[in-house]
Amino acid sequence: MPALPWPWRRIAALVALAAIGFHLAFAFSALAGLIVLLPFALIGLSRLPQWRMAFYGGIAIGLLCYAPRLAFFWSIFKAAAIPLWVILSVWLGLFAAALWWLQRRLFIGRASPPGQSGLLKEAAEHPLAGRGRPAYSSLWLLLVAPVLWTALEFFRSELYWLRFAWLTPGMAFEQWPGLIGTLGSYGIGFVAAFLAATATLLLDRRAKLSGSSVRLPILLASALLAFAPSASAKTVHIAGAQLEFPTHDEVLATLNKLVARYPQTELIVLSEYTFDDAPPKSVLKWCRDHKRHLIAGGKDHLPDGSFYNTAFVVPPEGGIVFKQAKKQPIQFFKDGRPAPSQKLWISPWGPIGIAICYDFSYTRVIDELVKQGAQTLIIPTMDVVDWGRAQHETHGRLGPIRAAEYGIPVVRVCSSGVSQIVSAQGRVEQDLSFDGQGAIFASTLTLEKAGRLPRDRWLVRGCVFATAVLLLAGLLAPLRPKPDTSAPVSTPSSAP
Repeated sequence: MPALPWPWRRIAALVALAAIGFHLAFAFSALAGLIVLLPFALIGLSRLPQWRMAFYGGIAIGLLCYAPRLAFFWSIFKAAAIPLWVILSVWLGLFAAALWWLQRRLFIGRASPPGQSGLLKEAAEHPLAGRGRPAYSSLWLLLVAPVLWTALEFFRSELYWLRFAWLTPGMAFEQWPGLIGTLGSYGIGFVAAFLAATATLLLDRRAKLSGSSVRLPILLASALLAFAPSASAKTVHIAGAQLEFPTHDEVLATLNKLVARYPQTELIVLSEYTFDDAPPKSVLKWCRDHKRHLIAGGKDHLPDGSFYNTAFVVPPEGGIVFKQAKKQPIQFFKDGRPAPSQKLWISPWGPIGIAICYDFSYTRVIDELVKQGAQTLIIPTMDVVDWGRAQHETHGRLGPIRAAEYGIPVVRVCSSGVSQIVSAQGRVEQDLSFDGQGAIFASTLTLEKAGRLPRDRWLVRGCVFATAVLLLAGLLAPLRPKPDTSAPVSTPSSAP
């Protein structure tokens, strides 16, 4: 079989490198740093002769990375999983193609005035086709690549209708709470792209790295290294149980089993959609009889026949003292209407932020609770057992990541796993495994201080703005003039 011609060999090598690095990073926490190979390969694609090579190469990388990790989409959506995998992969293709386009519109390939020397002249003397590669300004690549990466990652995760925030570089560092707490999940993506750009330039003998070219991005990354002070602490004995579409009798039996095993329990958490309505009278009576607080998921029905997917808080006196609807219902599901507002539950132990299942994927949802002063996060969750272990374990990465980002404890109680109680430092203190129907757990939760927003929150918005400016500048930039093949080409050796 004949060997692939250049540049197809290069494309195949970059696609394989990115896929191998991605899967190793997510499979082994000690190898999480290999996620840098993903933006590294995409930057390599952006240096190919045609934008189509960069774009379709990026999509190929995305399919090899995302489809195996999101294979559970098939069990949920059947054949509709294929366009969802493709849509997610397109964002990697857009990064490679946009980087290709920006460098040719703004940074390389313009005609040099007579007598000009330097990078622009050098770029004009190196063809874009064949084996030749254009010269690059180290400063532009070190700045533009991480800015563009972060903007596109934030946009695909948070800002459009099919927003999906899983499998970003930050999620590979689930077991690196110190790094997550320092950089934030999007900050990790920014630094990964910066390191990938640096590695590209170090491997490019034509690049002219200077101290000033590297110093500015390092200062930008270092600005993320800040921590918040602590305050006085309160503790609450908290417990949870995994129940998937239980009957009322099953709920009562599980509550009795829980307080028998953990009699010191003060607050009990059940999963999303534990009830088809608000908690029934039998459960309200149980809370009165046993003097316990309860948070459980149900439906808050509306007069027009729709409903809010809601977490209800029942106090020891019975009744309902607080409820919070889901802010981000799952696309394509009958998951209720979006919550019109978000508030904290001012509990006896301090302000508690409650979000429901898919809400936890989005920083814009959880940031609002932290801004209001949440000292812990409680997340009733419905992960159906039929969706499989891979879905549950991937979703479970968010618990340690969010706890480390905000510096406050997190409690996730899922219908069939993986349930977690996570410390403010991002350490999983207690967990329940996948498909543990009826399983219970308990721990002592410390409400020490209000959470802090990660330092990458201003970074992502700055990157989105900067990317919009770059794209506009690229549209307004004059096209590179076509070479005049009838006139002799001046070279340094022919100059007087």
